[in-house]
Formats: sequence, C-alpha cells, structure tokens
Amino acid sequence: MVEPLSKEEGIRAIRAGFARVLLDATFNCSAPIYWFSIAGDRRGPVLNNGTIFFVDAGAGPFAVTARHVLEGYRGAIRAEPRTLCEIGGVGFDLLGNLIAEDRNADIVTLRIDDDTLTKIGRVPHVNPRAWPPKPPEIGKGVFFGGYPGRHRVETPAVIQWGFAGGLDVAATVHEDHICVQFSREDWVSTADLPPPAVGEPWGGVSGAPLFAVVQNGVVSWRLAGVVTEFGSNLEILYASSFSQVGPDGSISC
Repeated sequence: MVEPLSKEEGIRAIRAGFARVLLDATFNCSAPIYWFSIAGDRRGPVLNNGTIFFVDAGAGPFAVTARHVLEGYRGAIRAEPRTLCEIGGVGFDLLGNLIAEDRNADIVTLRIDDDTLTKIGRVPHVNPRAWPPKPPEIGKGVFFGGYPGRHRVETPAVIQWGFAGGLDVAATVHEDHICVQFSREDWVSTADLPPPAVGEPWGGVSGAPLFAVVQNGVVSWRLAGVVTEFGSNLEILYASSFSQVGPDGSISC
C-alpha cells in the first residue's frame, strides 16, 4: 500500500541526502519559460519569466505552466509584436502550441515534441499512478522547484538561470487546490536546500510542478499540482490540482 511520507520521516530523509534526489527530479522535467523583444538584430533583456514542466500521462508528452504566465506573454506581444518566447534557450511558439487553458484553476497545457525536449535537455515526468493524480494529504510531504527571476543573470550573449525549490508539508488540501505554509520552526536546511530569506520573493516559480512524497517500501513521489502563486508576506505557496486535466493535456472546465 502506498502511504504519504510523514513530516518526521521526510525530515530524516532530507538529512540523509534525499533533498538532492527530489530537486534533481524536479529540475529534470522543468525549464524556465521567458520572453524578450528584439532590438535591431539583438535580443533585448528578459521581460518576464515563469516555469514550465513536462508530463507524459500515457498519451504522449505535453507541457504545463500557470495560465497567468501565458497571459503575461500575451500582454507583452500586444505591447511589442516582435516579442519572442523561449524555453530553456530554445525558441517556442507559445500561442501556436496551446492545447487548453483554465482561467479559474490558472493552468495552461501546451504541445511539446520530443525534438524540443531533446534540445532543452529535459525529459517528461511519467506519473507512476492512475491519472489524474490525487492531491497530497494534509500534513504530508510535498516538494517543488522552479526558476525565480531573482536568480537570473543576463549578459548580451547568455542568460543564466538559477534553480530553487523547497520541501514542506501540505497545510490545506481541496479537490482543486493545495496550500503549503512555509514552516520556519520546522525548517530543515542542507547544502542542497539552503533556507531562503524571510519574505523572499519567488516570482518566476509560477508554473512549477508540485510533487507529493510517498512511500511503498521505498520512498518515491507523484505529481500533485502546478504552482500558481506565492504570498511572500505569509509565506504561503498555492498550487492547483490536476483534477480537470486529461492524460492528453485537455482540460474539462
């Protein structure tokens, strides 16, 4: 029987080096998504960014991010039609690859092909259980990772992206969304998972995957949601569940 990992079990696993394993799993299926305008024949500075991740639920790979990331790009091209989008350094037709979007859940799904994934250097997460994945249980372990804009370093030729994430427990869980309260009193820091400053912004992590940690003899994880917001004042992370997302990326609203 698969059981979610308790907080105490999760802390022991983190201290034993499991944090690196979880962060690598998140990194391997995600990438920064960003856009910029063209100034003459040169790339202008990045206007904004989010996180996008890749899933294969049995009907081929598709990409997922937060809908407000897509809306940010739409606003940018209205202001400057020469705005271009990239995922991990590879040009991407964000609007042309749209599968479905859900305004209320703040989720958008997009087509992604194997060639693009190879160029980005990422692989889709293959969820080990039935689709759609269940939300995590209250008080059980979850983790996430993405590309905060504050970690971005730009030069005229190169954009360097910093990856950051965290492990905590689900504070509240509903059918359509999950809340994770950063618990400073229970924070476990490691070399792979240093603590962020209190109130530190996480802009750019919108669209990142949220995973639930589970155990069945060995510790593993399954997809639980997509990060949609982080309230830095109260340090609460919000994520939408996949309850309305089909295995082909379709969304039933």
